[in-house]
Amino acid sequence: MKNIKSKKGFGLIEMIVGVAIVSIGIVGTFSMISRFSYQSQVIRDSFIASNLAQEGIEIVKNIRDTNALEDANWNDGLTHCQSGCEMDYTNDSLLSWSGDGRYLYLNNNGGYTYNSAGAIETYYKRRITITEVEPNKSMEIIVSVYWESSQTTLVSKIYNWWQ
Repeated sequence: MKNIKSKKGFGLIEMIVGVAIVSIGIVGTFSMISRFSYQSQVIRDSFIASNLAQEGIEIVKNIRDTNALEDANWNDGLTHCQSGCEMDYTNDSLLSWSGDGRYLYLNNNGGYTYNSAGAIETYYKRRITITEVEPNKSMEIIVSVYWESSQTTLVSKIYNWWQ
Protein backbone atom coordinates (compact mmCIF):
# COMPACT_ATOMS: atom_id res chain seq x y z
CA MET A 1 0.00 0.00 0.00
CA LYS A 2 1.02 3.45 -0.69
CA ASN A 3 1.45 5.93 2.08
CA ILE A 4 -0.52 8.98 0.99
CA LYS A 5 0.11 12.15 2.88
CA SER A 6 -2.68 14.66 2.75
CA LYS A 7 -1.82 18.32 2.80
CA LYS A 8 -3.46 20.27 5.54
CA GLY A 9 -3.55 24.12 5.40
CA PHE A 10 -0.92 26.44 3.99
CA GLY A 11 2.78 26.47 4.51
CA LEU A 12 4.63 29.46 5.97
CA ILE A 13 5.99 30.62 2.60
CA GLU A 14 2.56 30.44 1.01
CA MET A 15 1.09 32.51 3.85
CA ILE A 16 3.77 35.20 3.54
CA VAL A 17 3.28 35.45 -0.24
CA GLY A 18 -0.52 35.65 0.18
CA VAL A 19 -0.31 38.39 2.85
CA ALA A 20 2.17 40.35 0.69
CA ILE A 21 -0.14 40.23 -2.34
CA VAL A 22 -3.16 41.33 -0.31
CA SER A 23 -1.13 44.12 1.36
CA ILE A 24 0.09 45.47 -1.97
CA GLY A 25 -3.50 45.49 -3.24
CA ILE A 26 -4.82 47.33 -0.17
CA VAL A 27 -2.00 49.91 -0.15
CA GLY A 28 -2.49 50.54 -3.88
CA THR A 29 -6.23 50.97 -3.45
CA PHE A 30 -5.88 53.43 -0.56
CA SER A 31 -3.20 55.35 -2.45
CA MET A 32 -5.50 55.64 -5.46
CA ILE A 33 -8.43 56.77 -3.29
CA SER A 34 -6.25 59.40 -1.59
CA ARG A 35 -5.00 60.71 -4.94
CA PHE A 36 -8.54 60.78 -6.35
CA SER A 37 -9.76 62.73 -3.31
CA TYR A 38 -6.97 65.32 -3.70
CA GLN A 39 -7.61 65.71 -7.45
CA SER A 40 -11.35 66.14 -6.80
CA GLN A 41 -10.58 68.99 -4.37
CA VAL A 42 -8.28 70.69 -6.92
CA ILE A 43 -10.93 70.41 -9.65
CA ARG A 44 -13.66 71.74 -7.32
CA ASP A 45 -11.53 74.74 -6.27
CA SER A 46 -10.62 75.53 -9.89
CA PHE A 47 -14.27 75.32 -10.95
CA ILE A 48 -15.41 77.68 -8.18
CA ALA A 49 -12.55 80.10 -8.91
CA SER A 50 -13.41 80.16 -12.63
CA ASN A 51 -17.03 80.97 -11.82
CA LEU A 52 -15.98 83.70 -9.38
CA ALA A 53 -13.73 85.21 -12.06
CA GLN A 54 -16.57 85.12 -14.60
CA GLU A 55 -18.87 86.74 -12.04
CA GLY A 56 -16.29 89.54 -11.64
CA ILE A 57 -16.42 90.23 -15.38
CA GLU A 58 -20.23 90.18 -15.32
CA ILE A 59 -20.27 92.67 -12.42
CA VAL A 60 -18.17 95.12 -14.46
CA LYS A 61 -20.38 94.65 -17.53
CA ASN A 62 -23.43 95.27 -15.36
CA ILE A 63 -21.97 98.58 -14.16
CA ARG A 64 -21.33 99.60 -17.78
CA ASP A 65 -24.87 98.63 -18.81
CA THR A 66 -26.42 100.41 -15.82
CA ASN A 67 -24.51 103.54 -16.83
CA ALA A 68 -26.15 103.33 -20.27
CA LEU A 69 -29.62 102.98 -18.77
CA GLU A 70 -29.07 105.96 -16.50
CA ASP A 71 -27.60 108.14 -19.30
CA ALA A 72 -24.28 108.37 -17.46
CA ASN A 73 -20.80 108.19 -18.93
CA TRP A 74 -20.18 104.58 -20.01
CA ASN A 75 -17.14 104.09 -17.76
CA ASP A 76 -18.43 105.82 -14.59
CA GLY A 77 -17.24 103.87 -11.56
CA LEU A 78 -14.74 101.85 -13.56
CA THR A 79 -11.80 104.20 -14.06
CA HIS A 80 -10.27 103.89 -10.58
CA CYS A 81 -9.45 100.17 -10.81
CA GLN A 82 -6.06 100.22 -12.55
CA SER A 83 -4.47 98.96 -9.32
CA GLY A 84 -7.29 96.54 -8.58
CA CYS A 85 -10.73 96.58 -7.04
CA GLU A 86 -13.05 94.14 -5.37
CA MET A 87 -16.81 93.86 -5.56
CA ASP A 88 -19.59 91.34 -5.11
CA TYR A 89 -23.07 91.20 -6.55
CA THR A 90 -24.63 92.79 -3.44
CA ASN A 91 -22.78 96.14 -3.80
CA ASP A 92 -23.28 98.99 -6.25
CA SER A 93 -19.68 100.10 -6.64
CA LEU A 94 -16.16 98.75 -6.92
CA LEU A 95 -13.99 99.17 -3.82
CA SER A 96 -10.24 99.65 -4.08
CA TRP A 97 -8.13 96.57 -3.46
CA SER A 98 -6.02 97.01 -0.34
CA GLY A 99 -3.17 94.93 1.02
CA ASP A 100 -3.64 91.26 0.19
CA GLY A 101 -7.38 91.73 -0.38
CA ARG A 102 -10.32 90.35 1.55
CA TYR A 103 -11.66 86.84 1.67
CA LEU A 104 -15.04 86.10 0.13
CA TYR A 105 -17.77 84.59 2.30
CA LEU A 106 -20.30 81.95 1.23
CA ASN A 107 -23.74 83.10 2.34
CA ASN A 108 -26.88 81.05 3.03
CA ASN A 109 -28.15 81.58 -0.54
CA GLY A 110 -25.04 80.00 -2.04
CA GLY A 111 -23.60 83.34 -3.21
CA TYR A 112 -20.14 84.72 -2.50
CA THR A 113 -20.00 88.14 -0.82
CA TYR A 114 -17.71 90.24 1.34
CA ASN A 115 -20.41 90.44 4.02
CA SER A 116 -19.51 88.07 6.83
CA ALA A 117 -22.87 88.24 8.64
CA GLY A 118 -24.22 84.70 8.86
CA ALA A 119 -21.78 83.47 6.20
CA ILE A 120 -18.87 81.04 6.04
CA GLU A 121 -15.41 82.43 5.30
CA THR A 122 -13.80 80.85 2.26
CA TYR A 123 -10.17 80.96 1.10
CA TYR A 124 -10.98 82.78 -2.17
CA LYS A 125 -9.97 86.37 -2.93
CA ARG A 126 -11.01 88.19 -6.12
CA ARG A 127 -9.14 91.11 -7.66
CA ILE A 128 -10.67 93.06 -10.57
CA THR A 129 -8.30 95.23 -12.60
CA ILE A 130 -9.67 97.54 -15.30
CA THR A 131 -7.46 99.47 -17.73
CA GLU A 132 -8.42 101.71 -20.61
CA VAL A 133 -7.32 100.30 -23.98
CA GLU A 134 -8.69 102.96 -26.33
CA PRO A 135 -9.84 106.23 -24.76
CA ASN A 136 -13.64 106.38 -24.60
CA LYS A 137 -13.91 103.18 -26.71
CA SER A 138 -12.76 100.09 -24.82
CA MET A 139 -11.43 98.79 -21.51
CA GLU A 140 -9.72 95.55 -20.55
CA ILE A 141 -10.95 93.62 -17.50
CA ILE A 142 -8.60 91.24 -15.71
CA VAL A 143 -10.15 89.22 -12.90
CA SER A 144 -7.85 87.09 -10.76
CA VAL A 145 -9.12 84.73 -8.10
CA TYR A 146 -6.59 83.57 -5.52
CA TRP A 147 -6.89 80.62 -3.17
CA GLU A 148 -4.33 78.75 -1.09
CA SER A 149 -1.33 78.54 -3.44
CA SER A 150 -3.27 78.74 -6.70
CA GLN A 151 -4.69 81.40 -8.99
CA THR A 152 -7.15 81.63 -11.90
CA THR A 153 -7.25 84.66 -14.20
CA LEU A 154 -9.79 85.65 -16.85
CA VAL A 155 -9.37 88.53 -19.30
CA SER A 156 -12.15 90.26 -21.24
CA LYS A 157 -12.79 93.54 -23.01
CA ILE A 158 -15.78 95.82 -22.75
CA TYR A 159 -16.73 98.44 -25.29
CA ASN A 160 -18.54 101.75 -25.31
CA TRP A 161 -21.32 100.31 -27.43
CA TRP A 162 -23.71 103.27 -27.17
CA GLN A 163 -21.32 105.96 -28.36
